[in-house]
Amino acid sequence: MKQQQQWEHRISLNCRRESLNTLRQFTKEVLSRWAITDEQQYLLVLALDEVCANLIIHSHSCNDSDTIDVKISRANDGVYFEVKDSKPDSFNMALYETPTVKQILCEKKRSGIGLFLVRQIMDEIMVEQSADMKICRMKKKLSF
Repeated sequence: MKQQQQWEHRISLNCRRESLNTLRQFTKEVLSRWAITDEQQYLLVLALDEVCANLIIHSHSCNDSDTIDVKISRANDGVYFEVKDSKPDSFNMALYETPTVKQILCEKKRSGIGLFLVRQIMDEIMVEQSADMKICRMKKKLSF
């Protein structure tokens, strides 16, 4: 009997730096089950890690009692990430104006590089916000 492959995976993370290692391992494990090249896996892990790092470090100030929830799913047209943050007034990457490569190099910017990479890696990024929740959804188009 053929084993059915799971297309949706979830993890809840405490907002501490150590959780980023857990997130990277979890994401690698999930993506390695699907027909995704090592390079694509690396880029997807990088993008998800960057979004979650911004929330954990900057929005939640590494407050261990706060959590974020991550869902990784697959469809025929690609891989989807969803990051739920119960702190709705946290950083909103949809409103953040990412510096250009020229600005980063000329001004020797040390911030904004990660979100620049996320926007280069992912094909779609949407942020929904309500009074009690913020959800960041990202999609990478891939064929399986």
